Amino acid sequence: MPQPDQKHCVTLSIKVSFFCLLLIYSCSSKKNSWIQLSGNTQGTTYSIVYEDAGAKNYASQIDSILNQVDLELSTYRADSKISAFNKAADTSFVFDQHSFLFKEMCAESFKIQQQTGGYFMPSVGPMIDYFYKVNDSLFNKAFDSLNVICHDIQYHFQNDELTSISKTKVESSLNFNAIAQGYSCDLIALFFKQKNISNFMIEIGGEVLTNGKNKTNLPWNIGVDKPVETQEQRALQLILSIDSGAVATSGSYRNYKIKNNQKYAHILNPKTGHPIAHNTLSVTVYHPNSCALADAYATAFMSMGKERALLFLEKNNHLNLSAYFIFDQNAEFKTQYSTSFKRLIKREISN
Repeated sequence: MPQPDQKHCVTLSIKVSFFCLLLIYSCSSKKNSWIQLSGNTQGTTYSIVYEDAGAKNYASQIDSILNQVDLELSTYRADSKISAFNKAADTSFVFDQHSFLFKEMCAESFKIQQQTGGYFMPSVGPMIDYFYKVNDSLFNKAFDSLNVICHDIQYHFQNDELTSISKTKVESSLNFNAIAQGYSCDLIALFFKQKNISNFMIEIGGEVLTNGKNKTNLPWNIGVDKPVETQEQRALQLILSIDSGAVATSGSYRNYKIKNNQKYAHILNPKTGHPIAHNTLSVTVYHPNSCALADAYATAFMSMGKERALLFLEKNNHLNLSAYFIFDQNAEFKTQYSTSFKRLIKREISN
């Protein structure tokens, strides 16, 4: 999968705090049924801990799941399903049993794009790439044609089921960087549940999905970073306490581009093609069971900005989303969150 700094709407994910990991993963002198796994995937790292009565190590099965995600969704693999579609001109891709993950991502992303009014848009990549290659005047002249390219991909349904996608322009492309890591967490969680594993935590690139209790029979503690520019400055903003559910964070403060001696957030508003122009620094989104949804809506809410996102949450209670916003007010960090998010907060850490 693509490196984190190349997400079409950069998702800066929550980081599980070091001391929380120590609490979760601490090992006793006696043999127990808790297994810890870690490794590299999708241009980032993963960390997984789970309880299994037989102390079975499922590392190879989890690697197989992650490899399958790459085989279908990686824009860095020339032989992936998504690469085959992206490289073709005037083509149609019919989904089959060997492209199930690609189909699911297309269907879910299309639905979120519709629900957010285009603030989440997996086909916006060509516009982002061009913005950073040219000066503003050239970009403004090319905006209409770029907009056509980004809206060129068509989704074809039969009896409410997505059957194929098509495009007419070779430049048109898809990129699921703002949802794929969360989706990968969901796939591993499904595998665990099929194995009757009910206590686990899955973290990929900072996107987190938990279920049940941790090793101390308590809710999982998840740390959320302050919006500071470097890892060296890293500090926690708050600690969440979650029995089961998914958390993802998107932010603009570490992923940016320098253009014409000016710093631009690497998150573009798909509606304008220009970098976001609001004071929202990061958004943390919770969903009770889908990390893919938490991941995607975190990106969408960063594109919207705090005020528009809070209105969206108020009007769409049926989506079961809640969010925590960190924003800049007179060069100070301020926070605001949806009503339903409050119950997740174990401790906010003062500035």
